[in-house]
Amino acid sequence: MALYQSWPGKVPPGRVSDAIFATLDFLPTFASLAGAEVPGDRRIDGVDQTGLLFGKSESGARDSFFYVNGYRKGKWKYLAADHCIYGYSRDTARAIEEELYDLSVDTGESNNLAGEDPDVVAELRALMEKDPLQPIKNASPEVQEIVKKVLKIEKDWLYSDRPRIAEDILNLIKEVVQ
Repeated sequence: MALYQSWPGKVPPGRVSDAIFATLDFLPTFASLAGAEVPGDRRIDGVDQTGLLFGKSESGARDSFFYVNGYRKGKWKYLAADHCIYGYSRDTARAIEEELYDLSVDTGESNNLAGEDPDVVAELRALMEKDPLQPIKNASPEVQEIVKKVLKIEKDWLYSDRPRIAEDILNLIKEVVQ
């Protein structure tokens, strides 16, 4: 997704970059710009990207990005076969298969290269599966267990019997409330 910026005297005009800049990088970047510290009492997954914004770095402060449903590293974006994105309906016309895109030439993600680059697919799949709970690593074991259950329910919701899923959700709510 494109990010447009303008700050006369600070941001070089007309500069284009393919660097990875995630929305979760806004907090540490804006904190740095404001001269503030990011909170130290919780995990902050974003990174300070002021070097990228000001043209002092071509690649920025990150070379990869973990998604619940895939992994981005450099020019490559990998999506798991059964990927889903919370809050979005599943494209039922889309094949349930692993996907790999070279975003340096295919920003519209229209040419799936998974069959042509199995080594890249295997590398990115391994990185994605290495630690799927990384975003909540500092949470208590109880919270981590609840998140695992919610992710399973969400996946089931997208791919199976919805009345049974509603019952699973109610049971999980009862468990959490107790």
